[in-house]
Amino acid sequence: MKTTEQHPKGLVAIPVLHNRGPASQLSRHFGKSPGFMLVDPALQTFQYCESASMKEAGECAPISALVGQGCAVLICHSMGEGALTRCREAGLEIVKAAGGTEVAEVLHAYALGEYEAFPESALCRHDHDHCGEHAHGKEHDH
Repeated sequence: MKTTEQHPKGLVAIPVLHNRGPASQLSRHFGKSPGFMLVDPALQTFQYCESASMKEAGECAPISALVGQGCAVLICHSMGEGALTRCREAGLEIVKAAGGTEVAEVLHAYALGEYEAFPESALCRHDHDHCGEHAHGKEHDH
């Protein structure tokens, strides 16, 4: 677990189920998230972005748009291996969500350094028992 307060400059993206600012519930899966809360930790600002309006053709999640908005960090519970690779290639730091189920709780844990780099165990391999929000039959990475 990281314990320093050295965070990259830029926005933090968190997949969420709805737009309730800091009280937004985290989505269990990056690629199936209806939206993202973009947070500026220094200014404590919250901006909700709907996934569908941000995605490029063929994307399950709006990785390019998140980076284009200035995101440097992605905090999430689970994602597919392809999405993880694309996020890393795009320069995002991906960390495992910790500290609770709402944006404010997860941000608090992140600010305290109570997080870890995204672990292999959190990868979704389409077995559907830990990713929770799947409702499709397509085989592709999120």
